[in-house]
Amino acid sequence: AIPPVLVLTCGAMLCKETGVTLPLLCVGWDLLVAMRLKTHALLRLRLREAWPTRKCATPALLRAAVLILGCVILALWRKSLNGDSDPSINVKQNPAGFHPHRLWRAISIFWVWLEYWLTSVLPFNLCCDWSAPALPPIETLSDARLLPLVAFALGWLNSLARVLFVSTEPELLMALALGFLPFLLASNLIVIVGTSKAERVIYLPVLSVCMLIARALDSGGCPRGAAADARRSTSSLRL
Repeated sequence: AIPPVLVLTCGAMLCKETGVTLPLLCVGWDLLVAMRLKTHALLRLRLREAWPTRKCATPALLRAAVLILGCVILALWRKSLNGDSDPSINVKQNPAGFHPHRLWRAISIFWVWLEYWLTSVLPFNLCCDWSAPALPPIETLSDARLLPLVAFALGWLNSLARVLFVSTEPELLMALALGFLPFLLASNLIVIVGTSKAERVIYLPVLSVCMLIARALDSGGCPRGAAADARRSTSSLRL
């Protein structure tokens, strides 16, 4: 199934660059959902407990290596299509990413992430391309956006720790992967992008929110009992 994945990835990438991350999502699904990799055991270096069997682990890691290699090759090929010239980006297109102060730049970029998350949950006031002064950077401690930003960060860190170290639900981990991996290219972490915010870059990450909501609402027909359903729904809603 790897060749069809890479062919479809190429088509998705030519439509929008974030499509190149599809092999990474396939790796995540293979390891977390299909192979039931237990991250809480893996992070504690309990390798035998983390994998179901060694026979399953070797083919899964081989598939992951091939898909990641294919992802890198496609990304480099797509980059080569741009030629040797650097993209022409105006600072006003992404004031958060080009902020001269490193601390305020990081905080401002994190606020843009929060804006993306809010758009995924409540898609209103949409715009094809946001730029200055629609999303001004955070530059002072008196900025009213700092309080919700800190609350958002603490909530996500707490939820992430619970999912990685406590939860045994692979679907929750896959939801995190769906939200993080396709968003990497637009996150300003790898390169500074030419837009402050653009809804078109979250056509894949928004699946994470859909998956979490569906997981939270799905409390029927589960043989694990009401208590397990309640814990699962609470974890999803907390995320």
